Amino acid sequence: MESERGDRVYSAKIYYTSNFRTHAETVDNIISWVCDENGGVTITFGDQKNPMIIKRHKTDIEDVHIFKVNPAIF
Repeated sequence: MESERGDRVYSAKIYYTSNFRTHAETVDNIISWVCDENGGVTITFGDQKNPMIIKRHKTDIEDVHIFKVNPAIF
């Protein structure tokens, strides 16, 4: 599955297996994400002019939750 965020704002919570260096990670301002044919995930996030990329292999991932954020205006 691949998605482009368009004008929506997405975040993700990545849960890792016990052999990974951390239990969970939150990623904000997702630009796009893609799952590969082997069950891994690549998430592009941050500033669109200077994006960062997270690539995780399926053996490291317990679960990934990607959700739409409704930014509040104060």
